[in-house]
Amino acid sequence: MHTLVPTKRRRPPSESRGLTFLELLTTLAVSVVLASVAIPTFRWLVLDTRRSTAVNALVHDLALARNTAVSRFRRVALCPSQDGNACLPVPEWHQGWMVFVDTNRNRDRDGAEPVLWTHGPLAAGLSATSARARRRIVYQPLGTAGGSNLTVTFCDARGPAHARALIVSNSGRPRLARRTAGGGALHCPP
Repeated sequence: MHTLVPTKRRRPPSESRGLTFLELLTTLAVSVVLASVAIPTFRWLVLDTRRSTAVNALVHDLALARNTAVSRFRRVALCPSQDGNACLPVPEWHQGWMVFVDTNRNRDRDGAEPVLWTHGPLAAGLSATSARARRRIVYQPLGTAGGSNLTVTFCDARGPAHARALIVSNSGRPRLARRTAGGGALHCPP
């Protein structure tokens, strides 16, 4: 009997494995187009995430202040602070803030008043400011925050079109908005 032994066929040079120069250029062109669309979108995603993180941190700390005021039946204040020991004289929340028990009811932290929480500076390129007249918020033992609304505006490099306002009403509850409490456009510092 004869057995058949398979023989290897050699491929002609035209069937060699690899990419042609034209295929490589086409792949590169498609990659460049996709990257040019994806990179700006990714940058916006990063900026949106930074802004959302900052807003959520302030909402968390407002809730902490309000809950502490109600549960301890004390006045609890939240103000911009760079060092976590004293309130800043300017409404620049992006430098950080602190939550403290305002035992002497003067709306400023004095040495003996306990600090409940501090938050450090926000990410670079992100600003958070409020009106000069409303640099702090004080929660009363019933959970209200008397006075006018506190509006903290969060801005990044994209300007007012992408700014968000965290508005705290007199009832003490925060809400997020794309416009001021009065319905006007948001303003970002230069």
